Amino acid sequence: KVERPTPPFIGVEFDCSDAPSEGCAVSTFIVYADAAPGRWQQAVENALRELHHVFRRGLSAAEVQAMKGAILADSRLRAQQAAGGSADQLALLMECDGLGHTFTDAAHHDAALHAAAEAIGLDALNDRARELLEHIVRYGDEDAPRAAACVVCMPSLGADGTTGDAGLEDEVVALLRKRWPADDEGPAGDVITPDRLVAEEELAARRRRLRPRFVAESVVDLAADAPPGAKGGAANPDGMGRAAPEPVLPSDLRLRRLNNGVAVTSARTRAEADAVAVRVSVPGGRSAEDPSRPGELALATATMLQGGCVAGFSREQVEMFCITHLIDLNMEVTEDCVQWDMHFPVGHDGRGLRAALELLHALLTNFSWEEDALETTRALLAAQHDARAKSLEQAALGALMEGFWAGDPRFLDLHPERFAALDLAALERAQRRCMRPDRMEVVVVGDFDEALLDDCLLEYLGTIPPAAGRRPLGPAPAPKAPRLPARYEEPVRRMRLADSEPRAIAYITGRCVSRFGTCGGAVHDNAHPLRAAVALELLTEIINSRLFSMLRDVLGLVYESSIRFHDFELLPVNGYVVTISAAPGKVDEAHAAALRVLRDLVAGRQRITEYDLPKARRAVLSHLDVHTKDLSWWLGRLQHLQAGCLPGKDARCVKDYRAVLEGITVDDLREVVSTLEVDDGKALSVIMESAPHDATNSMASRDKPSPWES
Repeated sequence: KVERPTPPFIGVEFDCSDAPSEGCAVSTFIVYADAAPGRWQQAVENALRELHHVFRRGLSAAEVQAMKGAILADSRLRAQQAAGGSADQLALLMECDGLGHTFTDAAHHDAALHAAAEAIGLDALNDRARELLEHIVRYGDEDAPRAAACVVCMPSLGADGTTGDAGLEDEVVALLRKRWPADDEGPAGDVITPDRLVAEEELAARRRRLRPRFVAESVVDLAADAPPGAKGGAANPDGMGRAAPEPVLPSDLRLRRLNNGVAVTSARTRAEADAVAVRVSVPGGRSAEDPSRPGELALATATMLQGGCVAGFSREQVEMFCITHLIDLNMEVTEDCVQWDMHFPVGHDGRGLRAALELLHALLTNFSWEEDALETTRALLAAQHDARAKSLEQAALGALMEGFWAGDPRFLDLHPERFAALDLAALERAQRRCMRPDRMEVVVVGDFDEALLDDCLLEYLGTIPPAAGRRPLGPAPAPKAPRLPARYEEPVRRMRLADSEPRAIAYITGRCVSRFGTCGGAVHDNAHPLRAAVALELLTEIINSRLFSMLRDVLGLVYESSIRFHDFELLPVNGYVVTISAAPGKVDEAHAAALRVLRDLVAGRQRITEYDLPKARRAVLSHLDVHTKDLSWWLGRLQHLQAGCLPGKDARCVKDYRAVLEGITVDDLREVVSTLEVDDGKALSVIMESAPHDATNSMASRDKPSPWES
C-alpha cells in the first residue's frame, strides 16, 4: 500500500487458523521479500508498520462490511456445493477429529456463521484483532504475550555456500522492537466499493449504436455421451429412497456468435452448484509476437493484471468489487493463445454473473494503462526470472525448452533485458491488436440460468465495439510454429547449478503427433478428431507405468520419473517431456534407462499389448470422473470449438469422448507411439546437477557456458 510501484516484498500474509499438528489455533505473520541487503529489512518494516496502525486504529466499518459480505457469500456457496462427498469434506472431518472439535454440517455452519456475523459489532471485532496482533506489535514488552517462534530463511550468500547469521538475529529483533508514533499513520482513507463499473448511460448508448444480437446459433445434444446415472433424473437411483443426484455432465452445448463477432460457447452443469467459470481466449499467444519484440503480449497481459484500473476506478476499488462478488480473475499468455479465466458464484438474482461480465466489458473497453503498474510488473517478472535461474528444476527445464524451440525468444522465459525497452504505448497497441471481438471466443460453463446468461451476453459482450476504424478481420489465422532443428548437434547437455544440497534432475524432450492436427502423420483423414488426443492420454498412463516399474522398482535409480505431453492445440507442433529426479551418482544411469524404455517402445521391442490398454483406460476414466466436477477442466474441453483455425476440434470432441476412449485399439496406440522422436539426435536431453558454490564454473561435457550458471 505504501511501496507501490516497486515494493521490496513479494507477499505479506497474516493467518489465524486451527493447526492439527499443534492441537490448537495458531496465528502466523509471514513476509516474503527480496533477499537483497536493505530490501528485506524495508519489506519487514513496512509490514510491521501497517500492523501497528491496525492495532492502534482498528479496522474501519467499510472494510469490515466488505469483507464480511465476501466471507458470508463464500460460506453460502460452500454450503451449496457440499451436498456430496469430497476430499475436502474428508480432510475437514479428520481435522475436527484431531482437534477434538464437533464436525459441523456445511449448511448448519453457514447458518451459524450468518447469525454470528450479525451479532458481532465493530468494537468487539477490533478488540479481537488487537488480541491477535499483540504478540507482534508489542514484541519484547515484559507484559506482552510471547511469540512461539520467529524464523528467518534466506538463500546462502557466502563463498562456502553458507551464511553467517551473526547480525541477522539482531536486525530482526530490532525491527520487531521498533515503535511508530501515532502521527506516522497518515489518513485512514476507506476504499469505497463501486456498485457498478460501467455506467448505465454508457451501456445504453452502446446498445443503441451496436444493436447487439445473436446472428448464428446451434445446439448440440450431449445426452448420448453421458454414462448411466451421470445425468441424474432417476426417481430412486440407489434403491434406498434417496433423491436422484443433480446433473453433473452438461445436457446440451450451445454454439453462438454475436453480431460484433464474439463467439460464445456455453454449457450448463451443476458440477459446482451456483458457480460459473468463463474463459475469454484469442488464438495466437506468444507465437503471434514479433520475434524482434519478444514478450510484448505477455508483458502487456501481466501489466493489466497488476494494474486493474478501469472506468476511472482505482485498482483498490476494482479489487474490492471482485472480492465483494467473489470473482477470481486470471490472465495468461500461452504459446498458442491468450486466455482470461474468471470463476465466481452466480449470486442472488444473478448479481455475480452480471458483475463478472461487467468487469470483462470494462477491461476490454475502458482499461487505464499506468506506468507504475508496468514498473511493478517488470520488477515481478525480474524476480521470477531470478528465482527460476536459481532453481535446479526450472533452470534445467528452461535450458531444455531453449533447445526444443531452437532459441526462439517468443517461446522462452521472459528475460528482463528483453522487455526493458518495451514502453506502455507499445503494450497497449499489442493488447488492442490481440483482443479484437471478431477473433474472440468466450466459453461459459456452470450453474446459470439460460435467460439470465443471454441477457448478460447481449448487455456486456454484445456492446463491445470493434476496433476503431477497422473492419472485422474474421477468424484468426492458425499460429505458426518456429522452424525446429531436424537434428540436435548436442543431444545431451550437462549443466551445473550452485546448490548446497546434492541433487540432480534430467529431462528428455522430442516431437510427437499434435492433439488436433496432422503433425506426426498419425491422424488419418477419416479418423475421429479426438483420436490422437485420447491416445496421448492413454500413452501417458502406459509410459508412466513402465518408467516407474523399470527405473524405480527394478533398477532403484530414481526418486520420481514421469512423462507429459504438451497441451498445445493450435500450434502445428507438439512434444513430450520426460522428468527424472535422482541422486547425482545415479542420474546418468537413470537417464540412459529412461531412453531405453522410450526407444524399446517405439522400436517395438517392448510393444504395447492388449494387457496395457484396459489398465490405462481405467486410469483415464478415473481421472475423468474427477475432472467432470471441475469447471476449469470444462473450460479446456470447450475452448477452441469455434476457432476457425482449428477445424479438427468441434462438438464431437465433447460429445464422443467416452466412445472414442472405449474404441481406441492397440494398433491406434502403436501408430501414435511411432511419432515419438526418441532416436539419438532426434531427442534432446538436459542433465543438471547441483555443485558447491566454488565449483559452478566446472562443467562436464559442455563447450560453452550456460546462461543459468553463475
